Amino acid sequence: MINAADDERLPKQAVLSLFDAAREPKELIWLPGAHVTSDAEVVRPLVQMVMARIARPG
Repeated sequence: MINAADDERLPKQAVLSLFDAAREPKELIWLPGAHVTSDAEVVRPLVQMVMARIARPG
């Protein structure tokens, strides 16, 4: 899960509850800033971060 540290839509406690409920494998990443919009320039690096972690061996 990639989360914004100052997300005004998803409070930190809600993120932590969702993370606790998720099954393995899982990883919790906090980035600085607020909730991001669906702007391709903003979302593309996040997708690349997820894909890199999925491709990681073991």
